[in-house]
Amino acid sequence: MKNLKYMLIVFILEMLFIEITYASDHFKPVGDFSGAMNINILEAKINGVDLEARDEIGIFDGNICVGVVVLTKSLLVLNDLEIAPAKAGADDKDTPFKDGYVIGNKILFKIYDASKDEEITSVSATFVSNKDLSVISPAPTFNPDITGFVSLSATHNYIPKANAGSDLEIDEHANGRLDGTLSSDFENANLSYLWNDIDGLGLDYINVAQPSFTAPTVITNTNYRVALKVNDGEKYSQPDTVLITVKRINLPPEANAGADFELVSGGLGKLNGSRTEDPHGLSLIFNWTIEPNDFEPINPAEVSTDFIAPIVSDDKEYKAILTVTNSDLLSDKDTVLIKVIKSSLKPIANAGSNQTVNEGTLVELDGSASNVWESETTFYSWTSAYLSLNEATSVKPFFIAPEVKKDTTVTVILTINDGKQTSAPDTVKITIINVNKMPVANAGVDMVVNEGDLITLDGSASSDPDGDAIIYSWTAQGYTISGANLVNPHTYALEVEKDTMVPFLLTINDGKLNSLPDTVWVKIKQVNKTPVITEIPNDIAEIGYKYSLTISVADPDVLDTITIFSDNLPSWLTLIDRGTGSAMIFAETVPRLDSLLGIHKITIKATDGLETAETSFDLTLTVKTGTSDEMKMNSLKLYPNPTTGLITLEFNRMPEKGVIIEVYNPLGQNILKAHVNSRTNLLNLSNYASGTYYIKTISKSGIHTEKIILR
Repeated sequence: MKNLKYMLIVFILEMLFIEITYASDHFKPVGDFSGAMNINILEAKINGVDLEARDEIGIFDGNICVGVVVLTKSLLVLNDLEIAPAKAGADDKDTPFKDGYVIGNKILFKIYDASKDEEITSVSATFVSNKDLSVISPAPTFNPDITGFVSLSATHNYIPKANAGSDLEIDEHANGRLDGTLSSDFENANLSYLWNDIDGLGLDYINVAQPSFTAPTVITNTNYRVALKVNDGEKYSQPDTVLITVKRINLPPEANAGADFELVSGGLGKLNGSRTEDPHGLSLIFNWTIEPNDFEPINPAEVSTDFIAPIVSDDKEYKAILTVTNSDLLSDKDTVLIKVIKSSLKPIANAGSNQTVNEGTLVELDGSASNVWESETTFYSWTSAYLSLNEATSVKPFFIAPEVKKDTTVTVILTINDGKQTSAPDTVKITIINVNKMPVANAGVDMVVNEGDLITLDGSASSDPDGDAIIYSWTAQGYTISGANLVNPHTYALEVEKDTMVPFLLTINDGKLNSLPDTVWVKIKQVNKTPVITEIPNDIAEIGYKYSLTISVADPDVLDTITIFSDNLPSWLTLIDRGTGSAMIFAETVPRLDSLLGIHKITIKATDGLETAETSFDLTLTVKTGTSDEMKMNSLKLYPNPTTGLITLEFNRMPEKGVIIEVYNPLGQNILKAHVNSRTNLLNLSNYASGTYYIKTISKSGIHTEKIILR
């Protein structure tokens, strides 16, 4: 189903009376169709709808579908609709008097769009006679032989379409007009217009088809968006946007040298270009020139500048020409006329020669070359907008050249008076040379930190008298400083054996000179650390024999006194603290007590008086393997060894009173004891856990012990 460009499409259906079988996917008729009758759709007036193959027209009486037709081919505009009439039957039995095809009955027609799987319209029509489409006849009794015709007409208001016209370019300050007349409505309704000035173009009206505007002033080419919506009386369209590009015109500035004026010969005058403008507000460069070139402005590159009128014998006219140039390198000129009026003979001031001096030096001016003609009296007046002059009414005033950030030229004006007349002013220019000064380092205030703490240095109080950029350099013996060239570097306090003062030095540079170094003292406080006991491995002692073990302790603080001790040392062991970070555990002879056999967990502690460290180890007390009689008993054989449980004990000879056999587990506990007289004996340990076992043989010849590995 498609929306067509045309408002109204009329399909003429050829009258056919051929019954067909419907194949509907969407509309499902109900009722008994044994008395089915035909209906021909004479014309279908569907606004904006194009019917296609597989689309369906369903006929409804109320909410009950009583007929359906499925279109068999696509329809073209102005072509006949080549379909058979819909087959229809009576309603269901619950509505016997509202059979669908009864003259005068209201019938509902629905159209189904197969491609979109949706119903797109629903219209009501009245069933009339087959002869007169305009007359509604009384409803007769249902007659299956009557075939009637309907007029199917649907209206659908489509959203109008806005067209804001083509994008355009226009020069700034030019007049322009937008055009929305290409906007359209499917039903050809009269449209109203609503423009949205998104970016502030400045429309004269927003409710007309063609609003006008004047392009604004722009610094660069600038885009403005304007959106248009139209309304057909019911619905607004989607907005359409047009882009207006306002192009910047490269306009020159407008120079204004001010009004013409007159000035007495030798007088102080002023040129004023402050009313000069640039259309785009660009920065301007000023330049004043004089024609004829009898004198020069004091500051010809300034917007406004003073000048001293020349001494003339007759009235004379001068042109002061102001040239202004903007950053686009476009220029404009304007001229002001200056009429210099002659005067009686006046004294002539002479301010002396221009000078170049260093800042901070004593500078003397000299007006002794001034001329007062025949007068014996001379009054001096020295002035400067930038300097503080001493003895400014003397022939030779003086001053101290001030500090400057860069080489600077200042002007001093001298006028003299002979008691009757004042001279024209004369000027002397003093160029003051910037002399670089040593920067001053400031490493900040002293601080106290613990060893291992973060140290953040602060050189922010450092300065340069000239205001130059500062380069930082931090150093400290033995320290690596992160960001040593920054104002706030950092490092970490090293470990110390005692509280220690560490100097951190700061030197700064202004690009020319280094400062004197400045020092910040950082007190590093020693922090007590826990002693470290050297790991003690598990050990074995044997009953009846000497035992000793050395313990070593290190103290990170070096100078602390270390005490080594144990809270659970067995009574048969002795601990001697040697006082040098070492101790010894010993026994001259381990007591011969079977009750001592097994594992003894011993805890060793070390303290520096503040912090205590501890560690533990296992001391396994066992029976020594082998005796002094071993050579006599070496005729004993044990096999297999290692074993899984069964062990054979074989003697080459058997003592007269036999042999006592004792078996000890890995904990030193006696688990088996027997007296044997045979040279060959079988021992079964299969019920015991894996590990190392000891077999002791006791006879009049002595004691002998062997290890057995049980797997």
